[in-house]
Amino acid sequence: MSGFIPTTAPGNIRPVGDNFGTITQTNDFYQRSSDYLPLFEDSGTFADTPSGEICAMLIKVYNDSRQHEGIPDSPNFEDHSTFAGTQGSVLGSENQFTANITTSDSSGKYKIFYDDSPACVPQVKSEGSHTFFYDFENMSPGSERIDKYGNTYRQARLRFEPVNKTTLINDGTAFFVMLDLARRQRTFPANDDEFQGRTFDSGGNSTTYNSGYAYQEGTKAVDFHLRLVDKTDGSSNNCELAIGHTMPLRALERIRIHNSALRPIKIGDSGGYMYNGKTHLQDIGECPFFVRDSDTTNAREDRYRSFRLCSELTVIPDSFADPERGWMPAVDVSSAYEWYEHFRYCHSLRYIPEGYFTSGMSSPNQVIPKPGDFRYMFQGCHSLKHIPRIPMKNFIPDTRGTATTDGNRMTGMFRYCYSLERIPDGVNLKGIWQGDTNAHSSANSSGLSYMFQNTYSLKDFNEINLDDMSFCASNGEVLQTSGGNQSPKYPTRMQTNQAFTGMGHMGGIKEFPYIGSFESIGVHIQDGGRDTPASNNDVYYMFQHCGFDRFASPYNKHGLNFSNFSDHVSVFYECQHLKYAKIKWISESPSNLINTIGPMKDLSKATSTTAIMGGGFAGVNSSSTSGFYRMFYNNYSIEKIDMVGMQFHGMSDEANAGGSGEYYQMFHGDYALQKITGFNAAIGVNDSNDYSSMFNACRGLQSITFGDNPMKNGYFDGSNDYIDTGMRSDHFRPASADTAYTISAVAAIDTLSTTEGLGRLIVLASGGSTRGGIEINSEDDGSTGRAHFRIGGTHYASDGTGTGATAVAITTAEKVHVCATVDFTGTDTATINLYVDGVLTHTVTGQSMGGAAGSTSIKVGSNGDGTTHFFDGRMYDVRAYNKVLSADEVKKLSDHLLYLKYDYGAEEGTDKNLVFHYDFSELRGTVIHNKSNNFTRPTKTVAAPNVSLDSVAGNGTLNGESHPAPEFWRDNPHLGFRRDISLQYCRLTPKAMREIFIHSSPNTTGQDITLTDNEYTDMLTQEDKAIATDKGWTLVLGS
Repeated sequence: MSGFIPTTAPGNIRPVGDNFGTITQTNDFYQRSSDYLPLFEDSGTFADTPSGEICAMLIKVYNDSRQHEGIPDSPNFEDHSTFAGTQGSVLGSENQFTANITTSDSSGKYKIFYDDSPACVPQVKSEGSHTFFYDFENMSPGSERIDKYGNTYRQARLRFEPVNKTTLINDGTAFFVMLDLARRQRTFPANDDEFQGRTFDSGGNSTTYNSGYAYQEGTKAVDFHLRLVDKTDGSSNNCELAIGHTMPLRALERIRIHNSALRPIKIGDSGGYMYNGKTHLQDIGECPFFVRDSDTTNAREDRYRSFRLCSELTVIPDSFADPERGWMPAVDVSSAYEWYEHFRYCHSLRYIPEGYFTSGMSSPNQVIPKPGDFRYMFQGCHSLKHIPRIPMKNFIPDTRGTATTDGNRMTGMFRYCYSLERIPDGVNLKGIWQGDTNAHSSANSSGLSYMFQNTYSLKDFNEINLDDMSFCASNGEVLQTSGGNQSPKYPTRMQTNQAFTGMGHMGGIKEFPYIGSFESIGVHIQDGGRDTPASNNDVYYMFQHCGFDRFASPYNKHGLNFSNFSDHVSVFYECQHLKYAKIKWISESPSNLINTIGPMKDLSKATSTTAIMGGGFAGVNSSSTSGFYRMFYNNYSIEKIDMVGMQFHGMSDEANAGGSGEYYQMFHGDYALQKITGFNAAIGVNDSNDYSSMFNACRGLQSITFGDNPMKNGYFDGSNDYIDTGMRSDHFRPASADTAYTISAVAAIDTLSTTEGLGRLIVLASGGSTRGGIEINSEDDGSTGRAHFRIGGTHYASDGTGTGATAVAITTAEKVHVCATVDFTGTDTATINLYVDGVLTHTVTGQSMGGAAGSTSIKVGSNGDGTTHFFDGRMYDVRAYNKVLSADEVKKLSDHLLYLKYDYGAEEGTDKNLVFHYDFSELRGTVIHNKSNNFTRPTKTVAAPNVSLDSVAGNGTLNGESHPAPEFWRDNPHLGFRRDISLQYCRLTPKAMREIFIHSSPNTTGQDITLTDNEYTDMLTQEDKAIATDKGWTLVLGS
């Protein structure tokens, strides 16, 4: 007996006494039935003497003539169809003993005692395959009992041993070489007339009754005892043993194997399946000694399905963590580590000893240097609260392919672990297998699908971080698949079907913690397969039935990034406690794509639907028929849903009429829902049923808004459009003292001019003379667009001049962020930094600033006096601060403005210095509202201090004669509804209904907007209604 004592860990409480390392540790849970005959007696036929090697089994023989076919109406049939798998779906019984036995006996014989009748005597058999069928009527009536199902059985104490044996094996005695007790019978001796005319195919399947029902259960033994003895010369000889595959001894309740390191067990079959399929196993005793990995010929390098279907086993004995027992393979023998379904459906398992998974390691902290298969490893371990450390590889590989050996396979790893409270140490996503690159492997075998499904009690994800699913090599280079189409950060195919389903019940999380960005999930356009039907449903039912009521703060601030999802079917299906969700449909890191995509760089700012799809942004699969199908179905408690960047999402009706958005029951049953913002209802809508029951029972809905403010823009015609801010330039450049400042603009220029000073964005001036401003043109070489900072006749371009600066070119229609900081270091002398998209592009020190500015008002889109140098294009955001923003603050501001990334801390710290801000969110008129005085952030409104504003409080005035105001206020008019839509019972306010009318345009005739049972419809004016009817809508109003 080993003296091994395992380590302990918090939460891993062994549910028995302190008798570590003893056989009796599982007896507290298993009480051998008093109905069973003892395997050994003190004397007589069944006396046990230490006379060498022996194998003994207690077998139940039932009075059932049809049970060996596994027929469902058989009295002893057990239906485990929910277990799935070929060995788990059909379990009938068979009154048989099947084996393939070899020994070292020179005669090729072994001795067996069947105990099949009172007159039974030992027989000598030739080694090899052998099947014996028991006859219930011939057996001893004294062994007859009735099982808990009311079925009658009799008992046989079968035993076999080598013909010539002694207490110790010497050169003249025999020993077991192989005991295959779980083989499938394929050939039937002529004298086995118990088949009674039944025929079987080569796979052991009955072709007479219930064709296709396989022999999936081996000998119906309930007790198993094997004793191996050492050789006298001290040399090692292994014994191959198979009791788990292909016909596992399912009825076994107890297993006893006594051996030493000199007579180790070699696991039969392929190395897994050692205890597989034993649905009644409760007591496995001490861990046997197994062939050590130093024996490279006989060592098995995998442990898949080792305890699969052991649904009554409660404890893994401590000795299974003893390195001397050799249960786990060493890290240097396996080409890949196979723990597939290792404990699958061990429903009652409560304890695994510490060190169990690391017992083959040279040190407890060692990790596996090769990929492993962990799929469904603990699926169905309902009672397991704690799992010891799993030494999973924790580094990114230097090569990445599509073979299953190129990463850790983790699908369904903790599925149905109802009681698990913490993901075990060592489990990480750094080496996760991506799945097939272009074949779009099914959700059953790739990615995160089902990994945490119904982990009701889980409170701690431990080392799980979605951001670890990087596909860059350790040297930082992008890993390419054989097809050469791998994007640098996002997986080609990272399934997450039902990954987090059911979490938050049974005392589990109430707040879903931050575990990294969901941007790493889903299909990416670079895989060349977004339009392939097989790439649908990559996040199917991802949060279905979750019991938590909120997401962690970073998700509520930044949004759950769904930008790479190809489908969104029932993602939040019946999340009945969730109160708020913010969904982000735009990539947070398109810069990661630039180096790989190359020519697509100019498209990475999402200036069009095509650009969005090319830049790593969300897109509904054009072959999909269920894009938003039941996405928030029966979210009874949800009050608000914010959609960020949804106008960029996927196939708009204009972009791809063949795609299907399918909003069927998207918000069905959301009784408490009051507000939806940033919505896009026009994605691939081409069917009258696409909006069916979309808002059914949304009785509290008050408002739906479409698109994001960053999409709103002012269109400057390049002729005479500009904005007079009404704010004096000497607010920043007074005569008495200089004030540090930052000016910022997000714009997309339509025409690049070679004329000096054209393309003005923001100008501080004294009359017509510039005292500081930013612009975009190509004046330097006539061909390359650059951002510029200008003082009088001097300008500094985004050409990479200065320490740490990088040259950035700008092309037409490219949405860019231009920002300049001016930090005065002396009287009329300053350091100037010019940024494009958050990147420093020019820096200069000791620059003369040309004297103080005057009373001339700050202009947007022209020179200081509003007469020339007009900007031609769109502006999305213009602002100025009375401080110098740091490089980090500029980068965060750029990320927020371009990619809708929100950093509350950064924004809060700079808002108090915001002097003027225009975001072009107005839809009418010539007044441009200064947002600095009523600039609302998610938590509070901040007023800019110490700002002297004129009579209009910083509000700007739109100037220009060629375009009326509505033409300047350009907005996407096609984000609303396109087909019949019912908003019955929704308490939409008149303002909300007007918003719907403005944004909704029917794409075919005869379409209705139904607003019945809403008392606010009486407050709609004729002008309001005309907005809809003039577009061809029919309004259905009234009660």
